[in-house]
Amino acid sequence: MEKKELVKVKNLKVVFESRFDRREILRGVDFSLNTNETVGLVGVNGSGKSTFAMTLMGLLPKNAKIVSGSISIDGMDMLVKSVKRGPYDRKSDDALINKGIEKLRGRFITMVTQEAASYLDPLLNVGYQIFESVLFHDEDRLIKRIESRDALNNDILSKYVKLLTAKDYNGADKFLDENFNIYVKEQILSIIRRDDLTDEDKKNLILALGRTRLNSFQRFIISNRSLASKIPGFSRILKRLLYEEGYRLAGEILGLMGLDTSILRMFPNQLSGGMLQAVMVASAIINNPRVIIMDEPASSLDPIAQYRLFNLLNKIKKNFDLSLILIAHDITLLSRFADRIVVIEDGAIVEAGDASDIINNPSNEYTKNLVRSVIKI
Repeated sequence: MEKKELVKVKNLKVVFESRFDRREILRGVDFSLNTNETVGLVGVNGSGKSTFAMTLMGLLPKNAKIVSGSISIDGMDMLVKSVKRGPYDRKSDDALINKGIEKLRGRFITMVTQEAASYLDPLLNVGYQIFESVLFHDEDRLIKRIESRDALNNDILSKYVKLLTAKDYNGADKFLDENFNIYVKEQILSIIRRDDLTDEDKKNLILALGRTRLNSFQRFIISNRSLASKIPGFSRILKRLLYEEGYRLAGEILGLMGLDTSILRMFPNQLSGGMLQAVMVASAIINNPRVIIMDEPASSLDPIAQYRLFNLLNKIKKNFDLSLILIAHDITLLSRFADRIVVIEDGAIVEAGDASDIINNPSNEYTKNLVRSVIKI
């Protein structure tokens, strides 16, 4: 399959300004990310890794300024000239802002920040915190999932299951494409791709999709949701249907990640650090983005939990057709999971290439020091 360039950054320069100082944080950074690719960005603390990620996402603090360069995401230019608002405005008219990212952030590209689990609300269960972004970005997706399941033909589902039973997987894939819409396919594939289920369990769960029918009153509310949302009693029923579907969708994501769906109703303080990171990953992928930035995802985890997390990221990359940017300071950890490694020092890219080449034959002294600094256990 031909690779498509999803992210392209050229000569990116970012400065941080204060009343008495101006410091260059990114100094002419070049970077690219292709479809189905994992790129590791590695450097010591303060090298500019997180600033680069925040620049891509359009989340720089107010005292930061993009002074030159270009950012292209999914073929669209993100940077536009800022407008000088007055004689005392510190933003000069030659600054650039990442305005275009507002249309893509959270849907095409998303980010899990460093120590992201600390941002979880301790008063809300993790299931709600996984699917709440769907309510914000694409509530209609939940409605379509409910309606599509309600309209399923049990005979067609049975024919699909018979193809699976006969191990005619090519025929099953073709039948899936020809007979089910994207909302049903999403639910079927979330069952097929689970590693913790037997073949028999998968078939039973697929057949069960056709048995979850709405009653006539629920069907009326779903069909007339604009009106129902304005009537207190009806709006509560509509909200309950949306939330139930949200939990169902969140459970599908967790199931694909190999996690028990019982944690949906649990609170952040009841989960381990590795499980909290998995919850953050689930909330990042639930809107089907194409690119995920992981900023120091394993910094607070022990070595075993780190390895499990990166294996999980590889799994979801395959299942969700993702491209990943993994930011870390451990170059050998990245070498096990990244296709390419980009090394950053003091805001500048000093070396980039295939992961194995960077580890086994680094050409830059800074990269050699990073490799040597890793403690081997």
